Amino acid sequence: GFRDIGGTGLFASEYIAASKRWGKLDFTLGMGWGYLANGSSIKNPFCAVVDGACNRPGWTPNDNDRGGKIGFDTFFRGEHAGIFAGLEYQTPIEGLSLKLEYDGNDYQNEALGNQFGQSLPINIGAVYSWGDYLKFNLGYERGNTLMAGLTIRTNFQNVPNQFKMDPKPEPLR
Repeated sequence: GFRDIGGTGLFASEYIAASKRWGKLDFTLGMGWGYLANGSSIKNPFCAVVDGACNRPGWTPNDNDRGGKIGFDTFFRGEHAGIFAGLEYQTPIEGLSLKLEYDGNDYQNEALGNQFGQSLPINIGAVYSWGDYLKFNLGYERGNTLMAGLTIRTNFQNVPNQFKMDPKPEPLR
């Protein structure tokens, strides 16, 4: 997979992941390059096989011409590769799942100097789905940050115009 494939390259990543569902458990294990390898000390396995695989051209503050271009020269390159993993459990409570994640990023090499503190490389969370359209999220990230969210899903082409508050316009002559 790829992230930020045609953007500025600030968050550009490539990854290989495998997932397996077993009953109510869903496991994922992966390896990532670029942004996903920030903070990793694992040597890029491609360095031993491909010339130049350890060199990854990076974004610089003066690099104004990177946006909208695909960085073919960066794919699966860099000195390090990062490991990530996840576990999701579908609880007996209808619509509630619990999540556990290992994140190999240490958030000390963030773009534009926006470093985040990280106490643990573990994230935990819960997602409650209410019907097909609403999801409530609650999590604890990086060992020091509480997160909450609401996701609303819909197809606006199928939603009737119920929320119109303006009066009907007068017909034109």
